[in-house]
Order: sequence, then structure tokens, then C-alpha cells
Amino acid sequence: MEFWKLTKNDAESVTIDLYGDIGKDEWSDEASVGAKEFIEAVRAASGKAIDLHVNSGGGSVFDAFAMMTALAQHDGKVTAHVDGIAASAASFLLAGADEVRMSSAAFVMIHDASTVALGNSEQLRETAEWLDTIDAMLAGIYAKRSGRSEADFRAAMDETTWFTAEQAVEWGLADYIDEAVAAAACITADKRVLETAPEAANILRITEPTDTTQEIIETVTETEDGLTTITASTDQADEPEGQEPEAAQERVVVVDGCVYRLTAETTD
Repeated sequence: MEFWKLTKNDAESVTIDLYGDIGKDEWSDEASVGAKEFIEAVRAASGKAIDLHVNSGGGSVFDAFAMMTALAQHDGKVTAHVDGIAASAASFLLAGADEVRMSSAAFVMIHDASTVALGNSEQLRETAEWLDTIDAMLAGIYAKRSGRSEADFRAAMDETTWFTAEQAVEWGLADYIDEAVAAAACITADKRVLETAPEAANILRITEPTDTTQEIIETVTETEDGLTTITASTDQADEPEGQEPEAAQERVVVVDGCVYRLTAETTD
């Protein structure tokens, strides 16, 4: 599965998929999107409309700043589509778009900036002050985009807030809600992101597949849109006499660290 690609490039518009973490990490094999390659694609689309599809758990704040600026300066209309999740750095990158549309099943998550620091007490105080500056900048970006106050967003960031599509529109972080579309991608394994997710966002969590999960997998199919569907069969639990069996349920499993949409077909 590709996590960064141009899926459409014609005379009038370009479609860019941003599915993965933001910021290249030379020490990691995790799928990610760096600012340099992203900005090159935006510049190559000069004069064209851009449809940006986002499903990202966030990443580097500075890469996201650069990507947001490139989108804001683009000379064509930029429409951002949140297909699954726009968390952390991916959430303010959306502010560079002229219009933000969210899947009805998507989420936007905002929180305070974080980093890893090493040094003496003075150096650590400087790092804390630097993070405060970043947080103020982010709150300003959200506020300018939405029309709400910076204080509102600072409070929401402090609490690590997950917005449904409806809430994102209410807060001015998105403009329109679209019908949900199937979307699957690896997201950041940041414990803070995962542990604060609302129950409805479990589809986006990374967990280890169980032996049972591995046993029920029958087929793995790559579709034209780059998504992976796993079809599985499970033994139906005994139902009380006279009670109709439950309908087959759609579930999600994780294979090799990636989240997938799973269709369970119940068998006798």
C-alpha cells in the first residue's frame, strides 16, 4: 500500500493523497511524507486545483508548517478531504486549504506540542518555553481559520480534543461533511494519540493481531483505490432458541502494524 502518491494529474486538477505520518525519519521504515516532496508536488500543480486527501496521525510540526504554507500560497483552489483522521500536525495543515471537507466517520484531533529533551535545568526550561511558543502559534492558526478565540483552542489543546465531523464544522475547523468512505492507513503509534481517542475512533487504533484473528483471515484483496480489504469467516455463536442470528458485522483487524477494514461473513 502506498502512503504518498499523486492519484490524478490532468489539465485542470491534481489529487494528492497524504496517508501517513508527516516528516521523514531516516531511522524508521514507517510510511511518512516529508515537506520537500509534498511542496514539490504542490508547486508542480501551479495554476491547477488541488484535492488533498488526508488520513494522518500527525508528525513533525515544522514539516507541517511548511506544507500548510505551500497550500496557502498555491495559486489554485485547494480542497482538503479528511478521509479518516487528521490528528496533531495534520490538523493544522488543513488550515492551508481554501475548503475542508470531512467524511462523516472522520476525526480531527488537536493537542499541545511535545518533544524529547535532554539537558540541564536551564536548557529544559528553555525547551518548555519553546513548546509554549509553538502552542500559541497553533492556537492562533486554529482561531484564524475558525473565527473562535485562541483561548478556546488553547483549552481544547490542553485537554487533547477529538472532534467528530459535526463538531469540527461547529468549531470552524471544517466546512462540509461528506458521506463516509472506506479508508485504511497506518497511523502514528504515539501513545498519547491512541489513549485519548474516543471509543468511536477504535477503527484507527493500532493493536497487535491475535492468533484467532490470523486464523480467520481468508483473503486479502488490494483494490484499485489502494485500500486493503480482509475477508474472514467466523463460527457463529449459539443463539437462544427462537432468536434470529445476528447479522454479520464489519470489523477491523491489524496486520503487520497497519489498520485494515475487515468484512466478517458469518458461517454455520
